[in-house]
Amino acid sequence: TILQESIPTIGISHSVEERNSVSSFIRVNGLDRLMLSATTDSNPTDFSWSISPPIPSSDVTVPMGFTNANLLLKAERGSQIFVGDIVYTITLTGTTRENEVGTASLQVEVNVPPEGGTCSLCKVGGEGCDRTGVALIDTFLFACSNWADSDRPLMYRFGMVHSGNRIDWLNSLPLPDREFVLPAGTITLTAEVL
Repeated sequence: TILQESIPTIGISHSVEERNSVSSFIRVNGLDRLMLSATTDSNPTDFSWSISPPIPSSDVTVPMGFTNANLLLKAERGSQIFVGDIVYTITLTGTTRENEVGTASLQVEVNVPPEGGTCSLCKVGGEGCDRTGVALIDTFLFACSNWADSDRPLMYRFGMVHSGNRIDWLNSLPLPDREFVLPAGTITLTAEVL
């Protein structure tokens, strides 16, 4: 007697924004949290996730564990989930109640952050690079230059740091500089090159 067993179709869904349409990988930043979900045509199914090469358990929190239909990876404070220049393979194995097994894999490429550049703030129209001015009158140019990254176009995000380290960010744009008219006091501005 031959019994026809049904091998489950297993898939992995994600919400990672695709920046590199040429590559078959999803691309993430090392600090990004990553949420993946299992899909299957066979219910009930038990799931198991694995990551190769392994990620250090001390650097990552996996709140839902590795045997749930969802996999959430969050970096611990001061660490990264993924290290740059490595391609990780995340494999999902689904096993039905009849012990039929299906698998799906997802390649995760780590986006290495832009490097090599600097950012500076100078009063517009001043001599040299003057960093002092008259509140609400003088205009300051916050400019970033010489940043390099294989992902193009580079995006720049500028913000003002407030007490409690809260940052009010302006929208990210492919422009490497922004002009500011600043309030009175000692002001801290920050920039991110994405």
